[in-house]
Amino acid sequence: MPTYFRAGPSRRPSAVAFRRSAGYFLESDHRLDIIAARRQVSTPERIENSTRQRKVPLRRPILFYTLTFLGISSLGFAQEPPVVTIAPGADNEMYVVIDPQAHQEYGVAYPLTYEFSIPQGMSGLRAYRNHARAAEWVPLPERTPDDFFNAAEVVRFEYPSGRAFVSVGFAAASDSICLKLTDSSGQSAPMTFIRICEYYDDRAAVVSCSADDYADWNRANFLTTIRNFRSKRLWLSVAVNSGACNRNSFDSLQVQLDAGYTEAAAHSRSHPHGPFAQPDSEVTGCKMDLIAYLDMPPLFRNGSREYVYTWVAPYGYDDQIIHSLLGRDRFLANRQYYYSGQSAADFPAWDAVNGVYSPFGVTREVGPVMAGFIGTGDSVDLNTAFDDVVARGGIYYLMCHPSIVEWNKAYTWSHLNHVSDRKDIWYASLGQLFVYRFAQERYQFIPTSVARSTGDVPAGFSLSQNYPNPFNPSTTIRYALPQTCVVGLAVFNALGQQVATLVQGEQDPGDHDIVFDASGLASGAYLYRLQARPLDSAPGRDSRSGADGFLQSRRFLLLK
Repeated sequence: MPTYFRAGPSRRPSAVAFRRSAGYFLESDHRLDIIAARRQVSTPERIENSTRQRKVPLRRPILFYTLTFLGISSLGFAQEPPVVTIAPGADNEMYVVIDPQAHQEYGVAYPLTYEFSIPQGMSGLRAYRNHARAAEWVPLPERTPDDFFNAAEVVRFEYPSGRAFVSVGFAAASDSICLKLTDSSGQSAPMTFIRICEYYDDRAAVVSCSADDYADWNRANFLTTIRNFRSKRLWLSVAVNSGACNRNSFDSLQVQLDAGYTEAAAHSRSHPHGPFAQPDSEVTGCKMDLIAYLDMPPLFRNGSREYVYTWVAPYGYDDQIIHSLLGRDRFLANRQYYYSGQSAADFPAWDAVNGVYSPFGVTREVGPVMAGFIGTGDSVDLNTAFDDVVARGGIYYLMCHPSIVEWNKAYTWSHLNHVSDRKDIWYASLGQLFVYRFAQERYQFIPTSVARSTGDVPAGFSLSQNYPNPFNPSTTIRYALPQTCVVGLAVFNALGQQVATLVQGEQDPGDHDIVFDASGLASGAYLYRLQARPLDSAPGRDSRSGADGFLQSRRFLLLK
């Protein structure tokens, strides 16, 4: 008879990054001018009361987490826990789960592209997804290499090579995604996970554009620039000086966000030279302003939570204080103002100390040659720089200053025409690019295995894979003891913190089944560890396979 264990209320701490940022909640009985009054820089106009719901900062302590594993660091976990876990399920389904804390802190609504192998010779397949195992299956639109698309939930099949590319984002209502393929008769079709593609839809290269210094004095120039980039279907990250924006400026920017192809990026409140006199106000305050005064588009929100992923450094200034604040406030991109040569075509490295990507420059600025700026109006130089990045399979970081960009000159339009409307290029804002990267380089795949059956008295120690896996909410763990032992069986989360003790004490030899009920835990990847020591062995001499004891761990996936 199996033993049943039910997990109690979750005590799961943050499972991603290193500090908890200030969050936001809706509150309708506060006035917009309360936040404006908190600004430590003057604004041209106090933003007055608004009829729509207000967002007020929810102040939380900054918590530091050290990724220690309570003595189980040798069990194969990386120093940073995975954000996305993929595992096969029953009936050829594939389950994808995001760490709940990562989901809350970063959203990850932008579709990630999952590459699967499919049997060659098949055709007429369809792809489906749902965000809960009991939910209705939703068909994904099919696209081909002849279609122009970005940021869409779609499937693309490459039948000659036996590949399927499924692009799906996480929804606010669930931490999980279920995927499946069906053949022309409606029967489930097999698929094998290969990877999360480095770029959306496995594109050959990336174009990401940004524009600096959105403010009252520059609003007309900016609106023209945003519309012109949108006309070429180019995403534009708009770097906002929030302390220099009145209500009309925020309302105008809201119209552009709603029209698409536009991201709101933080560019400080007062655009100061470094070092900043009030860094928290310039960095955190600017982000708070954007979230308070704007309604972010769907790809930049998770239910009521809204995200500002991109920081554009005023005058390209950066220091350790700013970098620390960016990590604390859950920024991802830290765009500077300089040419960085060939390295500008790559993703910057992740700064694990601060929890943000390292600073990066731009590939080119389109604009006139002027003192204090790095622009160029040389069409040959601009187009060649782009071609070189594409040949490398890299990222073309294009930027401009709308206050000086020359829309009446041929080189500006020539370059936008050269870089746009290519079906093998991924067009994304900086925030979309980096939230995709954040999840893409932090995934794990857990293959499924079924527990074996054994005889009356096992010949040796063993710990079987739980079944079913993935599971919701209960699963069975089987292990074998060849003799009477002191046994410890426990469950740990991705940070290595123990969340449940299933067995602790003396057990007789034989096969043992433990039914683990994880109703009180959040979706995600967990680890269970068996430690068994024969009664007649010396304590403290446990080993993986030695005669004096046994220690083994396996991972399993809770899917809700």
